[in-house]
Amino acid sequence: MGTVQLGREQVFHHRVLSSGLDRSRSAADLDLWRLGVQDRDGSAPLALLARVAGPEAVPEIGTPGSSSELIQLWSMRGSPHVHRRQDVDSLAAALWPLSAADAWTRLVGSGKILKDAGADPLIALVEVAKAIRHHTSRTITKGDLSAAVTADLPAEYSAFCVPCGSTHVLEMLFRSAALPGAVGLVPGSRPVAFQRFSPALTSPPTAASARRSRTGLLEDYLRIHGVAGEADLAGHLGTSAALLRPALPEGLQPVEVDGVKALSRPEYIDQIRGTDTVAAEALTRLLPPGDPLLQSRQRALLTEDPVITKALWPALGPAGAVLAGGRIAGFWRPRKTGSKLTITVTADRLSAAQRTALEQEAAWIGELRGATGTLVCGT
Repeated sequence: MGTVQLGREQVFHHRVLSSGLDRSRSAADLDLWRLGVQDRDGSAPLALLARVAGPEAVPEIGTPGSSSELIQLWSMRGSPHVHRRQDVDSLAAALWPLSAADAWTRLVGSGKILKDAGADPLIALVEVAKAIRHHTSRTITKGDLSAAVTADLPAEYSAFCVPCGSTHVLEMLFRSAALPGAVGLVPGSRPVAFQRFSPALTSPPTAASARRSRTGLLEDYLRIHGVAGEADLAGHLGTSAALLRPALPEGLQPVEVDGVKALSRPEYIDQIRGTDTVAAEALTRLLPPGDPLLQSRQRALLTEDPVITKALWPALGPAGAVLAGGRIAGFWRPRKTGSKLTITVTADRLSAAQRTALEQEAAWIGELRGATGTLVCGT
């Protein structure tokens, strides 16, 4: 099977449209829900705003214990994501480690501590999930929950934390066990608080069911992104390419996108080649940090500008992305002073029409954030 050649613009335009940025569907009908929407300090509503017809169309993200369709969880890489309640069971199975080696890798530093202590990481996840569930009979803050869970667990599941100045359950172990424990985050809570949802983990998924669920999740990733390398897929889940390989979907086709090697499926290749480039180039959006369009680790397929790359993916304090003319044209940062919001845009080659569109997008962001006035500068 030969390698299919694709252009970077083709792939990027496909992602723009497949991720819902053309506002052709309601929030409930977006394809990205199986992957969830990452929430970086309230960024998920902004990502949804970029895909719906105004602030009033942004759906509510409810508390885990409510009946809301959308809830916030620690999911991919132990980071907060918004998911549909109906997808939680399959998501929990997809993120369950396929082996002890997979668990050690996904738990990062916590995994190394468990491995050095001779602890079984799969047993640790089950025990911590049960402890988290047990102590979340009411809304509880992260500090209180961590302390209660730590007291119930074997010593090898905890370590001294320099920032906290105390010994508590390993952070990534804690984060990874919350979803199988059926415990989610209360949106906007300060300090971070948790509530139960249903149902809880009764027993770990079998290796076969976990692999099937993960394969389905990888299919969802490829459907949205069109192409992805093994390392790209593995990085999204926080594991390694070698450990992910047994769960890869069948029938993948090698592709090369302007020199970047990746994989796809024949039907997605056809979709990429048939992308409506004119429609993608007509869109102007302000995307928040962590937006679904920015999730790929193959960042050369998103932008080749080193200044933009540095702004969007730094170690700390990422900017949002300016989408205009079928490309990432720059970046933006918000600053709220009292009830006034200032959005500073750094971008080049913007037309008058694109600047006007950015001002409308900024006004919607201000409305969503409760600002009484929004100023756009720097364009």
